[in-house]
Amino acid sequence: MFRLDRALLSLLLLAPSLALADEPPKGLGTGVDAASKGKTEVANAGFAAAEVAGDKADVTDVSAQLGALIAAGNSRSTALTGAVKSKVRRNAHQFGGAVALNYAQAGKAGEASQTSVENLQGSLRYDYFLASHVSVFARVSAMHDRFQGLDLRFNADPGVAYYFVSDKALKLWGEGGYDFLYDVRRDDVLKQKDGSLLDKTAADHGLRAFVGYDHKLSTSVSLVAGLEYLQALTDTPAWRLNADAAVKASLAKKFSLATSVQLRYDHGALPAKEKTDVMTSVSLVYSLF
Repeated sequence: MFRLDRALLSLLLLAPSLALADEPPKGLGTGVDAASKGKTEVANAGFAAAEVAGDKADVTDVSAQLGALIAAGNSRSTALTGAVKSKVRRNAHQFGGAVALNYAQAGKAGEASQTSVENLQGSLRYDYFLASHVSVFARVSAMHDRFQGLDLRFNADPGVAYYFVSDKALKLWGEGGYDFLYDVRRDDVLKQKDGSLLDKTAADHGLRAFVGYDHKLSTSVSLVAGLEYLQALTDTPAWRLNADAAVKASLAKKFSLATSVQLRYDHGALPAKEKTDVMTSVSLVYSLF
């Protein structure tokens, strides 16, 4: 595991030079904290990562994060992202919620800037721990994303989480369950090149599997990674694969810096949309509690 940690840590430290996608990622996420380039994920299609079981049965965590990227001169760009996340656990009951807003503009000198990111999302999740290593959960999320062609994407996700290892320094867990997805598509993506029209709305049922890894390398540095697979049952070619990894370093008692890499592959992406997106991001995180 030490070699794996070192390899992922090296990748993440080089992450700002590895961004491969100009468009915001489509697809599903594991909920690794990230912010910059106007993109913070809290309501990805399918499941988000499990809220890792804590060492205490009474936990209150609330954090706010903010990222920005501003460029001027021959090229002009402005990207802003912000999010508020919370987790409250009382004995066997755990509640989590998050809301995020992402917006960005870009343009050349002498030309009007064009919007390149427009995203608003939120999620709620409830876990009930049957034992210290097993929980059942239900999660709902909603997202608006202009550049994915979505006026609304709604997900309802019940499932089971099992923690293979759960101690102060290392956590390894898996999740499995059902996913219901309902999309309301934007009017400007409905018309196809051949003149045909996509349906305004679409619904799908699916299965999901996820593996998460959380390792505290020291008292101030932690590594988090996740791998997720979703298989649609209604539209079987529409399967998705997502991978996330992040390094989070404490700067002060309540401030930390997170650098992450996110990969999204959507085999059933909308026509004219790329199937694969890779994004790197940096966020400054402030813990209120």
